[in-house]
Amino acid sequence: MRSHVSPHPIPLTTDSCAKAPGQLAVLGRAYQPELAPSRGVIAAVPRDGQLLMGDLAEKPAPAAARVLEQRYGAGSLLLREGRARLTPEFLHFARSY
Repeated sequence: MRSHVSPHPIPLTTDSCAKAPGQLAVLGRAYQPELAPSRGVIAAVPRDGQLLMGDLAEKPAPAAARVLEQRYGAGSLLLREGRARLTPEFLHFARSY
């Protein structure tokens, strides 16, 4: 998935950004369906040895979260932590926008 904050696919990490040094990353944690309506749900898809955000639902209703579970499998879903690591490259991009 490409984002409005980056023209490139966004790597995911589960507990730290250490797995994607120097890149914009999205933090996620283990998927818990009961928390989906109060957080974003990320569908993680593997590509070229890293996890990328394949889909994102912002605070989905339970039925929408179930659709993601059926489409990607619950094991491929993460809860968005709501924090992002800003890299020097991203700050340069944002300031020049």
